[in-house]
Amino acid sequence: MENKPTTLCSYCRTNPATSVDHVVPRKKDENLTSQNTTPACTHCNFSKRDHVAPKSSPSGYSGEWPRSGGQTSCPFGSRASSCDH
Repeated sequence: MENKPTTLCSYCRTNPATSVDHVVPRKKDENLTSQNTTPACTHCNFSKRDHVAPKSSPSGYSGEWPRSGGQTSCPFGSRASSCDH
């Protein structure tokens, strides 16, 4: 039997992803396409809520926060009004 690799949270890259998060919150933009989703751990998904990035790092995380290279900016460029800055 082959072990499947664990998908990590795209925000903290520390915890296993346990859910799929809407990058631009549904509350701000009704974009329900797969291009607006990313894997997220329970902490980051809850901490992010209706913002673009989680507001706090997970327990035990060390380093810059929000994590450099993480999903922290609006993925829609010119549609930045859909994002929370």
